[in-house]
Amino acid sequence: FEPLVDGFVEDAMSRYGVEEFFESVSPPEEGEKLAHAHDLVALRAGLVVQVDLAEINAELVRYLADHPEKMYELKPRLFEELVAELFRAKGYDVELGPGRKDRGVDIRAFLRSDIGALLTLIQCKRYSSKHKINVDVVRQLHGVLNRDNASAGIIVTTSTFTRDARSEQQQLEHRIHLAEYGDLTNWLRAYPQPGRGN
Repeated sequence: FEPLVDGFVEDAMSRYGVEEFFESVSPPEEGEKLAHAHDLVALRAGLVVQVDLAEINAELVRYLADHPEKMYELKPRLFEELVAELFRAKGYDVELGPGRKDRGVDIRAFLRSDIGALLTLIQCKRYSSKHKINVDVVRQLHGVLNRDNASAGIIVTTSTFTRDARSEQQQLEHRIHLAEYGDLTNWLRAYPQPGRGN
């Protein structure tokens, strides 16, 4: 998995001379205009980057769908990015949190329709299969839902949940949802892949 993404950003920056450009530009005086943004970007360059990222995401998800056990090797931040991508593919607009000091929210997922928007707060836990999620995590997410006036919350983990955690969730079944390793593997397999007509 690692070799697929190692050095991708550095290679792209080197190929397009990003670092050299910023080194060649002296800091501007207050209010001095260096250039218009459209002068710095090649025609349709943004579209190329979007397509490349979509292909990379699809490749990574395809690999994890075939090798779900590799999720245990992901760094926590990369796991959050993976979950965000899976929700994006389900039709949500996603906002990835800052990583640290996220106030109990890793991802904010908005499902918009002509009658309004629903906000789902997502907490990601990339744990070993033996490290079960306990009831305190469910209670904490419920508190964050109330604080942020969100529609629902979901805890997504590579592990499973304790009996107490499941019991607590059942009392809050319309607000809190639990997704574990088996759910994740199903989401990975259902991810739309190019050429499959999805």
